[in-house]
Amino acid sequence: MKTIKSTIMMFVALFSLVSCKKDEVVVQTTAQKIQVKWGIGTAINTENVPPSAKTTSSYKGISTDYFDFRTDGKVYIKQGTNPEEVMDYTIESDTQILIGDMTFSIQKLDDHNLTLYFKKLFKDGVSYTETTLSLTK
Repeated sequence: MKTIKSTIMMFVALFSLVSCKKDEVVVQTTAQKIQVKWGIGTAINTENVPPSAKTTSSYKGISTDYFDFRTDGKVYIKQGTNPEEVMDYTIESDTQILIGDMTFSIQKLDDHNLTLYFKKLFKDGVSYTETTLSLTK
């Protein structure tokens, strides 16, 4: 009887150890994180073209605005009353994405937020335009 109890206890201990596996953490690539439909939170554009004064405009997204990054390398963009635009995009690295002919820095990317930043410096070395897009899902 004692041997049977010991054998049963050994099997119970063995099965409980085998069944207690750690959950595997799935690490998503930058592409997998980006390739969803994002709502536009805000879009901030700054232009500095001397001698004109530096101007900043901001746009607060509405519920029908989006950036939809698809797996085929196309992004569908809808903002305000403008018609939907379709552009090519390429994820250059974990910190850069090319949308059309503009290379954006990926400033933030997590499960719910994507912040993209673009700056174009003009030939005079002083004038520039910059855009920050805050996207959410």
